[in-house]
Amino acid sequence: MKQIKRISLTALLLITMAASAAIAAKQSVAVGRYPQKVVHKYPLAGKVPSPAINTFAMCGGTLYAGTQEGIVYFDGSEWKKSAATGVSTGITRIECAENGLIVSGLDGLFRISTGAAEPAEQLFNRDVTSFIDWNGGFLAGTSKGLFWIKDGRHERIDLFGSSAVTALAKDADGKAWIGFNNGLASYDGRSVTAYRHADNAPGLISNNVRDLLVDKDGYLFVATSKGISRFDRKTQWKNITGKNGGLPYENVLCLAGGGDLLWVGTAIGAARYNAGEWQYLQGLEYIPDDRVTAIIEMPGGGAWLGTPAGASRIEYRMMTLAEKAESMEEKTRLRHVRHGLVSDSVLEIPGDLDSVFLNTNDNDGLWTSMYIAAECYRYAVTGAPEAKKFARESLEALMFLETVNEIPGFISRSFAEPDYPHGGGEWNHITSDGKWRWKGDTSSDEMDGHFYAYSVYYDVCATESEKEEIREKVRLIAGYLVDNDYFLIDADGEPTTWGRWNPHYLNTKFRFQRNLNALEILSIMKTAYHITGDKKFADAYTDLAKNHNYAKYMVKQKNNQPGMANHSDDELAFLSYYPLLKYEQHPFLLKYYRKSIVRSWKIEQPERNPLFNFIYGAVMPDGTDFDINGAIFTLKRISLDLIWWDHRNSQRADVVFRTSLGRHGDNLAQTPLPPDERSVMKWNENPYKLDTGCGARREEAGTFWLLPYWLGRYYGFIVEKDS
Repeated sequence: MKQIKRISLTALLLITMAASAAIAAKQSVAVGRYPQKVVHKYPLAGKVPSPAINTFAMCGGTLYAGTQEGIVYFDGSEWKKSAATGVSTGITRIECAENGLIVSGLDGLFRISTGAAEPAEQLFNRDVTSFIDWNGGFLAGTSKGLFWIKDGRHERIDLFGSSAVTALAKDADGKAWIGFNNGLASYDGRSVTAYRHADNAPGLISNNVRDLLVDKDGYLFVATSKGISRFDRKTQWKNITGKNGGLPYENVLCLAGGGDLLWVGTAIGAARYNAGEWQYLQGLEYIPDDRVTAIIEMPGGGAWLGTPAGASRIEYRMMTLAEKAESMEEKTRLRHVRHGLVSDSVLEIPGDLDSVFLNTNDNDGLWTSMYIAAECYRYAVTGAPEAKKFARESLEALMFLETVNEIPGFISRSFAEPDYPHGGGEWNHITSDGKWRWKGDTSSDEMDGHFYAYSVYYDVCATESEKEEIREKVRLIAGYLVDNDYFLIDADGEPTTWGRWNPHYLNTKFRFQRNLNALEILSIMKTAYHITGDKKFADAYTDLAKNHNYAKYMVKQKNNQPGMANHSDDELAFLSYYPLLKYEQHPFLLKYYRKSIVRSWKIEQPERNPLFNFIYGAVMPDGTDFDINGAIFTLKRISLDLIWWDHRNSQRADVVFRTSLGRHGDNLAQTPLPPDERSVMKWNENPYKLDTGCGARREEAGTFWLLPYWLGRYYGFIVEKDS
């Protein structure tokens, strides 16, 4: 390695001023109100005779649903059984009528006067699968064919003989469209035109028709078992599948909307098409059952989704990122703070937030460190006293992780009262006063987190007295590493499993971790020198960077070998990059450091990770692209619901699979799915995984969202506007 040249104080000041000016001139995006998905679920088991919903109708401001056991209505807060009598089983369709409803089902076709107590009037006495108003009467589809009903009389219309009618719709020209389980037909009152699927020819994608929709632009949408066919009702067909059109799942059951906004119910989840983009809603985060059998569009771009287990209302609420931050903060403070430590929580009853238990976590120190940084950035941006208060409380917990074990300089993974429930690992340490139990075998994760948090707190929100406290802790912790030849020595006198930065060890037994660990220890030593000014750490830093080639090693810290990529290491790397590149001013070393972070970021770029993007933008020169729009996309699309719901995506038709599996044998997508289409996850998880979750037995803390948001606000990448 070339000799590192010393630079004058004046030159250093000029470089620092130039770096500050570059930060001030970084990219920024003004973010106003955007549609945030909000979910309201209404499982109906035990509340109505049958929870299975087949159809919806909005009549006179009241939402009705047809179930297997009758009609229910929504009173604004819950679903209730309708008092209507005379129609009870297998409700298939509800339409609004003057002073009432027209309802079909297994018992026939009925007129119901909603404002009166008399029984329903039966108009037709066969099972009716669907109906439309037609020439002063009704066209009714049954399991045995199509009938015209008027003035108490009915007659069969022989289209496909006695084929079961599965769907009916009427266009603006008054023409009826009839779906069968063996094709499609149109009927104008005189003649019939039949449409059948033919291989290698334009037209119907499948003869198995489930639902029909004529949208406001006049297009006919045909829901089938193999996707959706769109027909201009003349000659032009377009088939919408996973490969052609991006439909997430092709086994379609029902449709709603049309035009610029199309809702699709499928055998596994629902899909929403808007502004050229599909969103997939699958799993208990969104719906009580995966089989979506009914949809009705609502104002504002939302919809009600009916399933065999009840209903969900999907709302798109206009919200700012600042308002979302308030929600994330509230959830975090309510269910995730234990003695100042901040982490995820266990739900003893799956999905039930009332059953929350504040558990201990292997990486309590890391997650708490990230929360401290988020609150410091928040304090710097807003001046909110509570942000400083929360940051301080968690800083005290972080410092106590070094104090509690009574080994000066060693940091614990976590701590709790001696009788507090805890998981596995080294929890066999109790303090001499008997007040605390602490967890050992501390990893590099904790060390990276501590030094990231100390650097941010020290630079952004510390008073002079707090800076002195931090200096003392950092001097102890970094000194413990240097004095032990860059091993993190546990209570048993041996190095912890992952706390190993010793040059000889990294070049022999620990080579697979060498490049990342080189980055980590350089960042730790640089941060320690920045905070303490102690020459001991400057000398250690220079020795590792120069004499042991750590600056060169870290260039290739990102492991991108198929089946070996570790996203936890990616998070550790970016937390280490931040102080290292922020404090280092020497062009010779910056050449290596920037080469390293550029290489890492380019591999990470498809993930649209806001934390990695904003750290990259913060430490790189002005004009460096860091996909600010991708970062903001992810912040918007992360769910407000932070429960680790299960999400299944390996059945999707629109996903391109990787040929290789993840390091835990997971099926992976070629590109990451949007964050609200997979389980909530920190930035150490694999966003390419298709099937995710833990049975809704945990709730994530809002830290993972709050840190990149407030980091983006602090550097001016995100500019809030309330419009």
